[in-house]
Amino acid sequence: MKHLIKYFTLSISFYIVFSLLPMSALAQKNDANFQEYYDQLSPYGQWIENSDFGYVWIPTADPDFTPYLTNGYWTLTNYGWMWVSGYEWGWAAFHYGRWGYNGYYGWFWVPDNKWGPSWVAWRKAEGFYGWAPMRPGVSISASYLGYKDVPNGNWTFINAKDIENHDLANNHISKKNNINIINSSTLINTTIYDDARRTTYVAGPNKEEVQNIVGHIITPVLVQEMDVPGQCFSNGLLQIYRPQAQINNIGYKQEPSKLADIKTVRRISQRKFKKKPQKILLFANATELKQQTAAPQKDNSAKNTKKRTLNKNNKNRTVNQKKNNGLDQASESYQNTETK
Repeated sequence: MKHLIKYFTLSISFYIVFSLLPMSALAQKNDANFQEYYDQLSPYGQWIENSDFGYVWIPTADPDFTPYLTNGYWTLTNYGWMWVSGYEWGWAAFHYGRWGYNGYYGWFWVPDNKWGPSWVAWRKAEGFYGWAPMRPGVSISASYLGYKDVPNGNWTFINAKDIENHDLANNHISKKNNINIINSSTLINTTIYDDARRTTYVAGPNKEEVQNIVGHIITPVLVQEMDVPGQCFSNGLLQIYRPQAQINNIGYKQEPSKLADIKTVRRISQRKFKKKPQKILLFANATELKQQTAAPQKDNSAKNTKKRTLNKNNKNRTVNQKKNNGLDQASESYQNTETK
């Protein structure tokens, strides 16, 4: 009986202690996915220790890298508008956690254990849609209560008709216009609640509204889990790796195997990379990619035949001209000989 009372007392104590701990602290210490973040993302950037957010990740990317803009695009799914990234690490950094910005080393990612199609706040104005990465430590509810503390430069705006454009990095509105657009815009506070994951997702612009703007029906893409880190698009499904949170054994400490000293991180203005972001290859193979993305080609067979014929005629004309020139020269030489 004494053992049962002791066990019960310990259980209550553990419950009280863990109830008082912040959820963010519990997630980073006990979520098995964090170790996977550390291991999987290490080849693509640097992990550093931040006094405010713990371990944060700085991607190895060009100085003009912007989350939810560079090397990616939006597509409508059964979870709302989802960010589809061309980076190998996109399955993690754009679907878990938050992005913050530092004037010295630029954008950095703070991991979290909740999956979502994206973690951005949305705005709309007359003829425009816009979004901004949610800041670390800011919940969805706080984002939609105002979110007025986001720097104007963190917002990206596009012409509403370009929301499905696959090259948003080269098709967004200049940041110089942000203030005017923000002042005339309203927040899009549509969300979707997922019972299975007990998570609220940001849905983004209304489907019917977007259809009226772009002028065609939009069929949401179905999202399906993958067994390994990464993402691909095949057979009408957007497959992505999105592990569920798991609890580790007590006493197991998770940390990046390679932790960089902040002093060794190069200033963002000094970063220059010859290798540009790869093209977004989110299809099963190269053949499928060409079939899905290639623009309709006109039948130029007759035109090409005509071109070949003209080239052949021009070639024959040149040869004949050379022959004639040779004959003319021979005739002129013969006539000069006869005259003499």
